[in-house]
Amino acid sequence: MNSRTKNILMLPILPVLILSVFLIDGEANSLSSEQKIFTPTATVSTEPSAEDYLEEGITYAEAGNYEKAIEIFTQAINLDTLFLPAYIERGKAQLQLGNYALALLDGDKIISLDSTVPDGYILRGNANYGLQNGEQAISDYSEAIVLSPENLEVYISRGWAYLRFQSNMQLALDDFNEAINLETNSYKAYLGRATIYFAMNDYLMAIDDLNTAENLLPIKPEAEHAAVFYLRGGCYAELLLPDEAIKNFNTAILLNPEGRGYYRERGRAFYDTGNYDSALNDLNKAIELNPNDASAYSIRALVFMRFEEYEKALDDISIAIEQRPSESMLFYIRGLIYYSQSMFELALMDYNHALELDPNNYLAHTELGRYYFSQNMLEEALDNFNTAISLAPDRPRNADTYLLRSRLYLDQKGYLEALLDVNTFLKLVPTSPLGYLARGQIFYEIGEKQKALNDLDEYIRLAGEDADPEIVRWIETLRDQP
Repeated sequence: MNSRTKNILMLPILPVLILSVFLIDGEANSLSSEQKIFTPTATVSTEPSAEDYLEEGITYAEAGNYEKAIEIFTQAINLDTLFLPAYIERGKAQLQLGNYALALLDGDKIISLDSTVPDGYILRGNANYGLQNGEQAISDYSEAIVLSPENLEVYISRGWAYLRFQSNMQLALDDFNEAINLETNSYKAYLGRATIYFAMNDYLMAIDDLNTAENLLPIKPEAEHAAVFYLRGGCYAELLLPDEAIKNFNTAILLNPEGRGYYRERGRAFYDTGNYDSALNDLNKAIELNPNDASAYSIRALVFMRFEEYEKALDDISIAIEQRPSESMLFYIRGLIYYSQSMFELALMDYNHALELDPNNYLAHTELGRYYFSQNMLEEALDNFNTAISLAPDRPRNADTYLLRSRLYLDQKGYLEALLDVNTFLKLVPTSPLGYLARGQIFYEIGEKQKALNDLDEYIRLAGEDADPEIVRWIETLRDQP
């Protein structure tokens, strides 16, 4: 095997940070916006009644004029301070404006007037959610469920609260499942469950639920529907299918051009395809929309690294670290930038610091292993490869670690171990030409010429114009051998 081929396998892994659970912020606050327990009744009078003001306020709220709606609902309350529907509707309008403290007051008032009305607890739960009072929000949603056990929207709200404030995926999953059992046509329930599957790295299950959610979306497009396509794009990105990811991010951006992180994630997907110009455009847009997006700066740093603009790369990653100094992945990325400049001591310091911050950062273990392998420190390399694989055995983004370990085994004539690792690599990324190249080399080493040629021909087919000319010439030479 020539040095050129080995060098291909020794290139650093260029990561994609795990998508954060990006659907949670603000989600619960709109979940109960359509619940109406009371139906207003018309009253004939020379002066408007509380019921008249209620109907007028609902009209303004449905048109999106929440400030005017609040004014009208307040007039209804002034006429009748015991009129629960006006407190309910005013609280909902306050939520839409982000006035969580005022919504909380309306929720408290409803409960004080009639503690058997679930809307008071729902309103207070949504207000506490917005105020980051997670435990109180969960308590309020639980009270509402006792009073209204068939209300799927409350299960969805509590599911988001469990996920956001307790990181309790099992309880969140239970609530989303219950919501689906109550109403199989709720796209929000499937979206919530898909978020859990995504967080559990079960991307195929998440995609199944998101496909169902898409089919259940209302005919009229709304900005909030973008979350379905955004999350599905994230799933495809983690499965190393960036073209599919980009299609979904395109739809998400079309539905909601101001969506949090949408340009950043599309830029990340463009980066994965090698389209660095488009990646840079999207990341610039992401930073313009949110100058405090550390992840956007970190990905743009990788783009600059690809352009060999190392000073810009280091500037961007420094901004990201300043914003999030305890984020392990940021030091890992700075290590990659140093490594690409052959500044190995600085790279090793950053990889090790990344592991101090997060011992489960499998990518940092892989890069340490890669460095030790390049220095022929095989025991240290194997130890780090083994650790990386044990931490994320089924993640497509960890597939390169299997390929590196297979090369180490092959160099020591551990053909069976090398073959098993390459097969695992191909299971995780079945369309990677490098996997077939590596397996073809193993078959060549053990004298299985035809199997070697079959895999090497697949390498040429998948690599296309990117196939290494030296490797292609070697394959043709092998083909001509008796």
